[in-house]
Amino acid sequence: MIGVMAIIVILAAALFPAVIRQVDRAAFTKEVNDLSAISNALVLQLLKSKTGFDETTWAAAAANWTQHPVTNITTTPRGYSRAFLLDTNGWLGGFPAGSPYTQTTNGTSCPTGARVLIVSTIATALPVSSGRPGNVAFNGVWNSPARAKPSTWTTWKGSGDDLVIQRLNLTPLFCQLILNNKDTTGAAMFTIDTNMAALPVPATPTNAPWNSYYLAGTVLGLNSNTVIQTRQLLTGNASFVFENGSWIAQIMNGPATTNLSTTINYAKCAGNFCNAPLNRYTHSGCSQPAVLCAMANFMLDYTFCTCNGNLNQQPMAALMSFEAGNIGSYCGSGNGGLLCGY
Repeated sequence: MIGVMAIIVILAAALFPAVIRQVDRAAFTKEVNDLSAISNALVLQLLKSKTGFDETTWAAAAANWTQHPVTNITTTPRGYSRAFLLDTNGWLGGFPAGSPYTQTTNGTSCPTGARVLIVSTIATALPVSSGRPGNVAFNGVWNSPARAKPSTWTTWKGSGDDLVIQRLNLTPLFCQLILNNKDTTGAAMFTIDTNMAALPVPATPTNAPWNSYYLAGTVLGLNSNTVIQTRQLLTGNASFVFENGSWIAQIMNGPATTNLSTTINYAKCAGNFCNAPLNRYTHSGCSQPAVLCAMANFMLDYTFCTCNGNLNQQPMAALMSFEAGNIGSYCGSGNGGLLCGY
């Protein structure tokens, strides 16, 4: 009996460290997955609500999306506190604690360096808590290699193997929007989402184009006075031009003019045609957009047939290709060569 017990003790002593390491590895993997889920929840909550977060609101924002208690966000399964660190040297540092960014019609300046960190540990409490540690301390954690202690944590007794760092850069979540008003009538306006009032776009060249940043997924409305002409879902950087009473994706033929004998407003005619009541006598699924697509494609085909794509050789072909792009903007595409879907 004594011999058997001695053997069991020896085996347990040999296996116990391996078992502990295996348990720690499982806890580390779970914490990596948990921090990834929390950061994804913050991004999704930001894009949905159009309201940001800071060191005072991050846990509630993540809990709201994940439908978990706030304590599950701020504390690890082993009972250690997680830390949310904000880069004060970047865009987020311009918003005071307790007043995170909220999107308005005005948008925001370029959100450069909008970085945050979520830090946790599976053993040994962290030497920092949620807040704004300053540029040097923040970069010390951000630039820390995997499985290593940050260079600024000189007094921390923990191990880098126990440290989990989730980095999150919010800058790619924003889209740049440029609106150029070439019309002098003062009709150019735009809206952001559906619950905000329309804003006028100052005319150029007296004023600079509207240039601001909005969260991806924002609904942009382009108006002529109070009449909505089109709505766009911002999924990347975008620019539009208001000219001769219409929003287009490129500049047409200069400022508005009443001399229609010398200036044919193709885009405006295309818009009026596309928005007219449908002809109930059509056949084979034909519609106004389909007619416009066919016309734009014909104009482009003519261009490449007559000058092999070299617009410098044929001014008429250049004009037709130019106006084909304008017509194409009313067919669901800003490029006359990509007119499909009708």
